[in-house]
Amino acid sequence: MRSLARMLLPLLGVVLWGCSGGPGRVESVRSLDLHARDGVKLAATLYLPDKPHPPGVILVHREGLNRHSWDGLAERLRSAGYLALSFDLRGHGNSRGQAEQRLDYRRFSAEDWDRVLSDLDVLRETLIKEGASPENLAIVGEGRGAEWAARYAARDLSMQAVALISPDPGESLRQAARQLRGRPLLLLAAEGDTASATAVSALKAESQSFCELHMYPGAAHGTDLFAASQNALNQVVVWLDPIIGPRASEQAHGRDGEHRQPAQ
Repeated sequence: MRSLARMLLPLLGVVLWGCSGGPGRVESVRSLDLHARDGVKLAATLYLPDKPHPPGVILVHREGLNRHSWDGLAERLRSAGYLALSFDLRGHGNSRGQAEQRLDYRRFSAEDWDRVLSDLDVLRETLIKEGASPENLAIVGEGRGAEWAARYAARDLSMQAVALISPDPGESLRQAARQLRGRPLLLLAAEGDTASATAVSALKAESQSFCELHMYPGAAHGTDLFAASQNALNQVVVWLDPIIGPRASEQAHGRDGEHRQPAQ
C-alpha cells in the first residue's frame, strides 16, 4: 500500500502543477486597474494570445455601457492572435475618480469628455508594455465611442487601422475620419439603425483612404450587432488580418522575436 502511495504522489504533483498553470502557461484574460493622467482609475480587461509580439487592438465602448460589451469580439480577437484591451470609460462601469468616488458621465462637460483622448494614450502605452507590436496597432469604437476612436487615431499615427461600429453621427466624427491620412477604415452598421446607417454611408462617400463598408439587416446598434450577426463579428477580424494581423506582426519582429527596424 505504501509503495503504491509513493508511486501515485509524483503523478498527483504533476496534475496539481498543471492545474496551477505551470511554467510557460499564458494567462489568457487579466483584469487591470489603469491610471489616467489626472488620477482617474480606469478598469480594464486584457486578452492575451499565446504568442510573442502580437498585434494590439484597443476597444472603446459606447456611452452608457462598459467594457464587457466587447467580451465576444475581444475573445475572438485573442483566439485569432491579437492582444485586445477593453476598458470602462471614465464615468462608467468600475472606473473611479481620484478618491474612489463614482463619476457620473451624465454630468460630464465637453472638457471632461475630451479627457478620454488622453485616457486612450494610457491604453496604447499599456498595450505596448504588455507586449503588443508597436507597428501593428488598431482601434475599434462603437456608438459615441467610435467618435473617440476616430479622433484619437487622427492624432496618433501609431493606430494603423480604425474600425467604427454603428457610429453616432456628428461633424466631429466626420472631421476626424477625414484626418486619418490614408489609413484603412472599416465601417459596420445595421440597415434599420437609421442614424448610424446614414453616418457610415456619409463617411464612406467622403473617405479618401481605403474604406470598407458592411451593412447588416435589422436595427441592432453597436456591439449588439455582433449578437445579431456572427458575420459582423468575424468581419472585424477578417478585415484586420491583412493590415496588422499576426503574420504582419511576426514579420516586423522576426520569428526569433528580435525587432526589425523599418528601412530608412
